[in-house]
Amino acid sequence: MAKENEYASTSSCKRYGIKDEVGKFWVVTHPTPDSTTQDILFQTDICGMHLQYLGGLKDEVIVGFYKSKEKASKLAKTMLKYQDKINREVMK
Repeated sequence: MAKENEYASTSSCKRYGIKDEVGKFWVVTHPTPDSTTQDILFQTDICGMHLQYLGGLKDEVIVGFYKSKEKASKLAKTMLKYQDKINREVMK
C-alpha cells in the first residue's frame, strides 16, 4: 500500500492538504502530427494532474480520463490512426 502523501515532496498536495481518494487514472490527449502513444497516453493521479496543468496542459487537448488502461489505450490508438490518416491526406 502506498504511503499517505507520497507525492507531497514533488507536488502541492501537502501544501494544499489534498486527500486523493480517486487514485491513479489514465489520460488521453489529442495527438499532433508527430505524436506517439507515449505522447498522448499517460497515467497519473490528482497531484500529478495538477503538475501537468502547471506545466501548461490545456483542457482543450484532453480527450478523456479513464480508470481502465485498456479503454484509454484503445482510444489513444484510434486517435493516432485518425491523425495518421490526416497526415497522409496532407502529404498528397
